[in-house]
Amino acid sequence: MACPYFSPEERCAAELWPHRARLPLGDGACGTCSAPGHEGERPTEDQLASHCNLGYARACPRRPAAPIADAVRFAVKKDSADTLLVSYVLEREHLPLSFGEVTFSCATAEATDEGRASLDDGIKRLAKFYVRSYLHRFPRQLAAAH
Repeated sequence: MACPYFSPEERCAAELWPHRARLPLGDGACGTCSAPGHEGERPTEDQLASHCNLGYARACPRRPAAPIADAVRFAVKKDSADTLLVSYVLEREHLPLSFGEVTFSCATAEATDEGRASLDDGIKRLAKFYVRSYLHRFPRQLAAAH
């Protein structure tokens, strides 16, 4: 479960977690905060390690008093050669708040269907990082160009 206000930009080079592949986004990310009043702020390494990449960060100084959600979970529901069907669940107080599915292209790691319209930009960025992490762990065999 990643923080829904975290905007991952790239893989975090710092080794802040003992088992990176077990993180909710499939790897540790560096990025910025998108919480109201803190847009664009860069979290510290401690905050990245304990809040942004993990969600449910009640001690985070940027967390809104009344958050829309506390965390978001992603899972690959279907993996084919060309696409990934990714399910997501937004949670508040450890209970499901909303959920959905989005299809991603394995070639571009971009959402491909109308389901993407239901995702806000922050969740899209988290989902895209999750998909890129997944594809890094499970690479595709690309057909040779003729």
